[in-house]
Amino acid sequence: MPALASLPTVPAGVAAAVLGSLACAFARARLRRRAGRPPAAPSPPPVLRLPEAHEMAFNVGSLNMLTPSFEQSRFSEYVPAPCRTWEYRRGLLRQMLCGLGMDVIAVQEARIGSFEEDFGGYMGGQGYGSVAPYDKAAAKGKQGRRGDGLAKTAVFYRRAVFDLVWAKHRSRAVLCALRHRRSREVVFVVNVHLEGHPRKALERFRQLRSALECLRTAPTTVPALADLSRRPVEDLHVIVCGDLNSSQHCAPYQLLDTGALDPEFADPFNPGQVLTAAPFTHPFRLRDVYGAHCVPTYVARNAAPRTIDFVFASASLAVQATMAPVDGARLAEALKTKIPNAWHPSDHFPIGATVAFGGPTRGPADLPEAALA
Repeated sequence: MPALASLPTVPAGVAAAVLGSLACAFARARLRRRAGRPPAAPSPPPVLRLPEAHEMAFNVGSLNMLTPSFEQSRFSEYVPAPCRTWEYRRGLLRQMLCGLGMDVIAVQEARIGSFEEDFGGYMGGQGYGSVAPYDKAAAKGKQGRRGDGLAKTAVFYRRAVFDLVWAKHRSRAVLCALRHRRSREVVFVVNVHLEGHPRKALERFRQLRSALECLRTAPTTVPALADLSRRPVEDLHVIVCGDLNSSQHCAPYQLLDTGALDPEFADPFNPGQVLTAAPFTHPFRLRDVYGAHCVPTYVARNAAPRTIDFVFASASLAVQATMAPVDGARLAEALKTKIPNAWHPSDHFPIGATVAFGGPTRGPADLPEAALA
C-alpha cells in the first residue's frame, strides 16, 4: 500500500464536482419519492465523444453560447482582450457546434439581429436547418434598435436526419416538432432559457409552465401534427433542454423530473414565495439524461461553478450515451481560471446525449468502443 504522502492530489474543483454529483443524486431521489414517482433508470456515464447515432437514434445537445454583447460587460475583464471579442468567440462557437456531432442542437443567447450572419448561413452550409431566434415585441418594433440586439433561443437540426414540421416561440423558450426521416417519428424539442435573476423563482416556474402547456396542446391544435392527436400525450417523444438558471433543488428541475409542483414546494432561491396556488402537473414522463452524473456546466468569474444546464428526455426515448462537457484536465483549469478563455468561447459547457426510439437505457458495457475514447 503506498504511503499517504505519495497519493495523488485531487484538484479542489474536481473534488467539489464529485461531491456535488453525489448531492445531486440524493436530491433527485428525494424529490422523486416525494412526488410518488419511481426512481429514474440509471444513465450511462458521460463519454468525451458521442458515438455516431444509428439509424433509429439521434444525438441532441444544448449550449448557452454567451451573448455577443459580453465583450462590453464589466464581467468580461477577466478574459484576455483578444479572446473576449465576438469575432473570436464566434469562430470558436462555429467550430464547436459543428464538431459536437449533434443532429439537434439547442442554443441559448443567439442574437436576433445577426443570427443569419453569425450562424444561420454557416450552419446551413454544414447541412443544418434552423429555427431562428425571435421576439414578438422586437418583431413589432416595440424594442426599437434594442430588438436586434436581443439574444434568444434557437434550434439547429441536421437536414439529412430531420424535417421541421412546426415551431412556436414563447418569451423564454422555443418549441419545435421534428420528423425523423428514417423512422417517421416526430420528436418535440423544447429549448428553454429561464429567467436569470436568482430571486425570480416565480418567473422561472411560469416560463416553464407556459412552454409545457403549449407542448401539451400542440398535437390537437396544430394541423401539421394531426397524426399525433390520437396518441396518448404521455407517449410523445419529447426533449426538454437548455439553461434553467437554477439547480436540481429548484422548481424547474423538480417540475420536469417529477412531473408535478405543489403549493408547498419551497424554492431555495425564494423559499417564502408560493409558486403555484394549486398543484400543477404535466403528463410528459421525463428524466434527466445524465442521472447521477452531474458536472458543473456554468463556470463564470461572477458566480460559483454549478450545474444549471440540462437535457431531459421522455421515457419513450432510450438514453444510449451522454457527453462529458469537457475532460478532467480542462475542467480543473476552467474551475481555476473560469471561462470563456482562449479555448472555450462561453461561460457554459455544452451537454448532450444519444437517444433512440424505444428500448432500454444502455450502460457503458453496451456502448461502441469508439464512444469511450
